[in-house]
Amino acid sequence: MTGESIKTKVRCGQTGATALEFALLFPLLFAILYGTITYGFAFFVQQQLNFAAETGAQAGVAILSANGQTNNALRCATALTAVTTALANMTSSTTVLPTATCGNPSLGNGLNGFSVTVNFSFLSMLPSITLPGGITVPALPDPMTATATVVD
Repeated sequence: MTGESIKTKVRCGQTGATALEFALLFPLLFAILYGTITYGFAFFVQQQLNFAAETGAQAGVAILSANGQTNNALRCATALTAVTTALANMTSSTTVLPTATCGNPSLGNGLNGFSVTVNFSFLSMLPSITLPGGITVPALPDPMTATATVVD
């Protein structure tokens, strides 16, 4: 027998093996790709929320009334406006809007601060995939939260 006829006989016994292997591995490969893209996007959104919370806290702590006393209502309004401005690009492409709250926590040792918390329901933007075995991609917290506190 020649080398060519041996290769032909081996190939005939493997008909469809490549298609079967692809069919078995494709869901796993797709889940890995989808998870990578989703987690990358989630990381980006979390960074935007962190930036918005920091911007809001900085804007709010800079507000003082005419007599040098803090005006909490004006601080919160200014902080929430800064958060909305910082998230303008993200909120223009989605119907789910982030929520922001502000407060004046006591930080101990006689220090007071100004805090801004931003919450966003990220999972409503992307569909989740449930893999065999009950694994859900993406497995992210809902809502995503960012908090920034500035000392007065």
